[in-house]
Parts: sequence; C-alpha cells; structure tokens
Amino acid sequence: MSLFKTNVCLTLIVVIVWGMIYLPGLGDLELQGDENKRVEPALTMLETGDFTIPYLAGNKYLSKPPLIYWLIAASCSLSGDGSEWSARLPSILAILFFVMIVMLSNSSFIPIDGRFMTSIIFLTTFGIITKGRQCEIEAIYTSLTGITLWMWLHSTKNNGLMDWKRGVLIGLVLGLGLLAKGPLILLFFYAPIMIYLTRKRNAMELLKPSYVLMVLTSVFIFLVWAVPLYLQTRLHSESGATSEWYVQMISRFNPRSFHPLKWIKEVLSSFAGFLPWLLLLPFMLRRRFLNSIERLPAFQACLWGALISFAIVNMMPAVRGRYTIPLISTFSISAGWFLCFQRGKAFFPHILEKRIPIMVWIGALTGVVMILVSILIFPIIKPFERKRAFGEMVNNCVSRDRQLYQYYADYGYQPFSYYIKGKPRYLHSPEDALAIPKEAQMLVRDKVFERLSRDERFASRNPKILKRLAYKRKVFFLVCFD
Repeated sequence: MSLFKTNVCLTLIVVIVWGMIYLPGLGDLELQGDENKRVEPALTMLETGDFTIPYLAGNKYLSKPPLIYWLIAASCSLSGDGSEWSARLPSILAILFFVMIVMLSNSSFIPIDGRFMTSIIFLTTFGIITKGRQCEIEAIYTSLTGITLWMWLHSTKNNGLMDWKRGVLIGLVLGLGLLAKGPLILLFFYAPIMIYLTRKRNAMELLKPSYVLMVLTSVFIFLVWAVPLYLQTRLHSESGATSEWYVQMISRFNPRSFHPLKWIKEVLSSFAGFLPWLLLLPFMLRRRFLNSIERLPAFQACLWGALISFAIVNMMPAVRGRYTIPLISTFSISAGWFLCFQRGKAFFPHILEKRIPIMVWIGALTGVVMILVSILIFPIIKPFERKRAFGEMVNNCVSRDRQLYQYYADYGYQPFSYYIKGKPRYLHSPEDALAIPKEAQMLVRDKVFERLSRDERFASRNPKILKRLAYKRKVFFLVCFD
C-alpha cells in the first residue's frame, strides 16, 4: 500500500473512532456539573448581542474568559437551538481538530504510525472521554495546548529555530488558549521549550524575532477582548475580570485552602485522567527504551515538560483534578512518539509488530463501549435526572401569559434555570421582589419566602403559594399575587 493510501486509511480510522466515542448519546443526558454555567452565558450573548461581557442570572460572570461562550453561541446559532447536543458540539469538534492536525502533518517530526498512535491515545484517554463529551473548557483548552506544542515541535528539526510565519501562527493559537482559560497554557507550552533550548544551550533563541512575534501575537489576540471588557467595566466603575481572576488565582495558592484528604483525592483524580496510557510512563522514563527514538532531546523535553507542569499544578493547595487535563495532549504526543520508535527486543517486540492493528482494536473497542453505554446506561440514568425534571415541573405550573421571576439573592444561581422555558428574570434583592408586576409569578426558596413574608410591604401584595416544588433537598415555592 502506498504511503498516501496508508495516510488516508489511518486518518479515516481516526475519524471513525472519534465518531464512535464522542457522538453516541451526546445530547441525551441533562447538563452536568458546571455545564449550565457555560451554556446560559452563551445563550444570553445571542439574545443581547453583547459578546464582550458574559452574564449569568442577570449578573456579570467574569470568572472565565469568553472563548467557550463564543463557541457555544456559534454552535447554537448555527443549529437553531440551545440544546445539550449543540452546546457540547464545540468540545468534540475541538478534539477532532487536534487529531486531524496531527494526522495531516505530512512533514511531521514522527512518521504516520506515530501520528496514528498519538491520535488513538488521545481519543481513548479517560480524561478526554469524560470531559470531551461536555460543554466545558477542558476539551478545547487541551486541544489548543496540543496544537501549539505540535506546531512548535516541527521547529526542533532546526534546533528550535522558527521562521516568523510559524511564530505568528503559534501565537494565534496561544492567544485562543488565553481566551479559553487564561495563562496556564503558557506553563504547559513553555516548559518543554525551555527544557529543550536549555539542553541545546540555545536559550537566547527566545529573544529572536519569531519568538517575540509569537508572544506579541498571543497577547494581541487576548487584548482584542480584554481591552473592551476593561473599558466597559471601568466606565461603570465596576470591578472587572482582572480582579476576579486575581482572587481566583490567589485562592488556589492559599495555604488555608489545603485539606490533606481532599488534596490527595484531587491528585489521584489528576493521575486517573491519564489512564490507561499512564501505564506507559515507567517505560518512557527508562534509558534502555530510549536508544532508538529519533530526535531524543525533543522527545525528552516534551515528556519532562509535561511531568514538571503536572507536578507544579498539583502543588497548589486548592488543586482540582481537571487542572492537569490539558497536559493529556502533551503526554499523548510523547506516548505516540515513544511507541513509534521502539525496535527489536527492547519493548514487547511481539506486541509492537502488530501495534497498528492493536491500536485500531483499542479505538474500536472503546467506541463500542461508548455506544453500548449510550444505549444501555443512559436510559437508566435519565429517570434520575433532577434539573430537567424540575424545569419541566416549573414549565407545567407557570402560566404562559405570565412572566416568571426567579429569586436569586441569598442562595445564588440554580442549575435548573436552563430548563425553564421562557427566559426568567432574576431578582437580586428583597427590593426587587417588591417591584415585580402584580400579574407576574415568582419562584423562590421556602425559607426566603418566609422571610419576605415578614415584610409588611411584601405581605400587603397578598402573595399566594401556587405550587410547592422540591429540587434535591431544597424546597421552592411558585408564588402569585392577588
């Protein structure tokens, strides 16, 4: 078989494996975890036309940069709905985009079998499977991290020398990474670069125009959003994203946030995200298995950059297991690179002779498992969903001709809001509750309603409980006014 046909066949297999793992039942389950906090700001952007400042429950929501909201908004706009499937589509497309870049890099630093193994390893890693099927930041951030490193690794053919075009291109992707989740991508990207250039005694290369252009481009991409955001929040004399991000970063390093058992649990979760391919790591660190690897300094820089970054992130007192998921792309590149160049009797020779068919089987079996899960397990889970069920109960109780107000103060945003039809308006204080129209209806926690009822001004409006609704262990009242 010619090289071209081999490339086409292996690329097609990667696409099929991706489809088998990430498409089945993508929109079947209700939004999980913080997914609703990604979808609702995106839908609000479509409604208001303001793509600079994200809003959640009527308040500015600046805890994360806006790329995830923009992508979800684009997906929902193109599909014509705000369904779970549309919201999760950008995550799985980002995964596909990364593996396609890997597979279609004809002038790559590793041959096609290494690129194929890198792609299958990435697609079948536990952390990517779990986060990649959600409308969360991790899949997009991981893919962008992998793309930047993959493009830079091509420059190691010339000992790290880059032309300005590649520098600008990498800077564009780095800038998108900054818009996805902030500056942590710089650690994941620059750790391998610093290791490689230091070993080559060529650290001054970072001061060359191509690297400077890379930095300037990434900063420019970020500032295209950050400057308008700063001007708008400054205009209204409000605290902006900078202060909120600063508080978040400081809280991650606050020693008071350290709880030994919780920290151990999160670190173990970090390791679990790299399974099952983490089992290759002991072999990747042993010298006897590295002799046959081409461009060994670049391989070691890639691997040790990932390990050092992993260690730094997990040293944070308030670390979360998801923080290291972006390193899965770096580890996948290293693992595929490692397996590609194993020769002779060095490393399971009988298995390596059939490594491509074995990888095909691993990808196919993982896909079959995900298909079976979507067919057999998801229908069992759906009756226990609470957010969707609660939203439907509210929808059945609220009159179509009445505006629903949701009391937000005191107990904060509630994740079932996504499933309430007709955009509810939010009340942020007791004074807001006094000002709603008489013909409106209000959804409020039982304890808050009791407190409001002790206010004579509120009681004079003759509030009546139409329905008592239970969400998990919380009780809500649907209230109307005479």
